[in-house]
Amino acid sequence: MTNFLIYKGMPDSATPLLVHIPHSSTSIPSLYRSQFLLSAAALDRELLAMTDRYTDELFADHAVANGGSAFVNSLSRLVFDPERFEDDALEKMSGKGMGAVYTMTSDLGSLRAPDFPTADRETILKELFRPYANSFSSEVSSQLDRFGRCLIIDAHSFPSTPLPYEDSTLDRPDLCIGYDDFHSSETLIAVVERVGLESGWSVARNVPFAGSYVPLAYYRTDPRVVSVMLEINRGRYMDEATGDRSAAFEDVRGLVGRLIETAVLFEAFRNTRFHAEIPSGDLCIRVGERSPRLDALLNSGGHHSWAYITAHNPNGQTASDPENERAQNKLKRDLGSSGFPFYPGEGKADVGDWPPEPSLLILGVGESEALMLGSRYGQAAVVVGKPGQPARLLACDPD
Repeated sequence: MTNFLIYKGMPDSATPLLVHIPHSSTSIPSLYRSQFLLSAAALDRELLAMTDRYTDELFADHAVANGGSAFVNSLSRLVFDPERFEDDALEKMSGKGMGAVYTMTSDLGSLRAPDFPTADRETILKELFRPYANSFSSEVSSQLDRFGRCLIIDAHSFPSTPLPYEDSTLDRPDLCIGYDDFHSSETLIAVVERVGLESGWSVARNVPFAGSYVPLAYYRTDPRVVSVMLEINRGRYMDEATGDRSAAFEDVRGLVGRLIETAVLFEAFRNTRFHAEIPSGDLCIRVGERSPRLDALLNSGGHHSWAYITAHNPNGQTASDPENERAQNKLKRDLGSSGFPFYPGEGKADVGDWPPEPSLLILGVGESEALMLGSRYGQAAVVVGKPGQPARLLACDPD
C-alpha cells in the first residue's frame, strides 16, 4: 500500500524545499478501522479533533509554486503517526498512548485495545511507518545530492482550545513556529515570525508545540538539513465545530504562501556566495564562515566592521536593468557622501535561476547603519561581520 503522495513541479523541482504534510488526511482503510474501539460517531469526533484538516490545501500548492516538493501522508494519523519515534522508549508521547501507533484518543480514552498485539503494531511499522520514513529520507537525500541542502517545512494546524491530552497552561497563538536550534537559525525564525506579526497574527516560538521533523538519518548530525514547523491555529481558517472551511480560508492560504516564500528566500541568502573585487583579487564571503583575507583588509584600514549590500531587485521582485542601475548608483553616492570605502562585487546563488546581483562590500559600516541602508533600498537582508567573526545574515525592517 502506498500511503503517501509526493507533489513536484514540472519538469522537476528546482528549489531545495520539501514541505511535509503528515496529519491532513482522514482516510482509514477498513483493515485498520477494525482495530479501533470507537463507534462511528466517536471516530468522527476524534478525527475532527486530531486531524490537521486542510493543511494539504493550505501548503502543498505553495511548495510546488516555489519550485519544491510536497510530501503528504494519505492516511490518518490515527492509523500511524510518521512524526513519532518508532521506539516508544524514545517517544515522550507514547506515555499518552500516542507513539508511532496510537492506542489512546485525544480525550484519554482507548483507541485500540490496551493489549493491542505487538505483532499487529510491528505490521503497521513494517508496512506503513518504515516505508514512509525511508521514502521521506530518500527525498531529503536527493535534495542534498542535487543542491547540497534541504529546507523542510513541517506543516501542521492545532485546535484553538487545548485537547484533554495537551497542556492547557500554554498559549494558543495564531501561529506557532517550531524548530530545533541545530536545524534552524535565528535569522530564519525571525523573518518568518515577522511575516505573521505584520499580518496581525499572534506568533509564538515552540509554543504550544516544539521542534520540527527531521529524518533520523540527519537528526542533529547534518546542518545542511534545515527544518521549521509552521502550526496554524485552526480557528483562523475553519469552523472547528463542523470542520468546514471558514470565510478566511483563502486569506490564510495566502499568508501560508508568504511564510513559505520568505523561508525559501532566506535559505537562499544563506547559500549564496558574496564576491567582492578587493586589491588582492576576488574575495568570496559565505554566511557562517570566517574570511582571513577580509580580516586582513579590515585591519589594514583600521576598520572594525563591514557589510555587504545591494540595491538591486528591491522587495524580492525583479526590477528592470535601468531601475537597478539607478538604485545601485544612488547607493554608491550615499556611501561616498558618508565616507565609507567600498568595493564592487556580486552575489551568486548556489542553486536556482536568480541572476547574480551587483553588490558592494562596505568597510567600517556598523550593523545598525547597514540595516538602515538595506531597508532604505528595499532589501530583505544584509550580510555583516567583524574581524575574526563569521559572516552573519541580518533581516532588515521594512522601510
